[in-house]
Amino acid sequence: MKFAIAGAPLSLATLCGGFALILAYELAMPPKAYRLPDMPVRKPAPIVLLQPSFAAQPIETFSSIDERPLFNATRKPVASPEQNSAQAGPPPAPNVSLVGVIIDGKTQMALMRSPDSAFALSYAVGSSIGGWQVSEIDSDKVKLTSGAFTHEIDLNANRAPPQTSGASSIGPQSPQPLNTFAPVSSAP
Repeated sequence: MKFAIAGAPLSLATLCGGFALILAYELAMPPKAYRLPDMPVRKPAPIVLLQPSFAAQPIETFSSIDERPLFNATRKPVASPEQNSAQAGPPPAPNVSLVGVIIDGKTQMALMRSPDSAFALSYAVGSSIGGWQVSEIDSDKVKLTSGAFTHEIDLNANRAPPQTSGASSIGPQSPQPLNTFAPVSSAP
């Protein structure tokens, strides 16, 4: 039986054998010691940044900007918060009623409902309602603060007034009809 090897596989086998011999030589022979040449070490020159001299202009030169602010549509001066709070007074008290209070350990929640809302919302200490902040929650009232002003909402203020009619409150009362219709008679 004769083995015939084509030209391309034979050349590839020879090339792989050559690379294997080079790899064996590189692994077997240690590399020569290499020494870096001695160079004198120079200290770098200090970097000096020259700052341009700057002097702030006096505040009076910007008074026209304060008198007519650029980004205010009315171009009228903006009042400081202290001036606004002294002139305006407290914001209107929120139109809410205290429905209930939940106090469980350190957790304090007030359930309040506004007339235009179907559900009561819960508020914790620090929550905000219409410009007022919940500052204190007791078992029967909630204290709201806005700056130096305070407003209390009492739980008892939400109760229905007592019945003063002569009807007995014991037992069911007869329902009142909502709409009553009179028979229509036709005239002859």
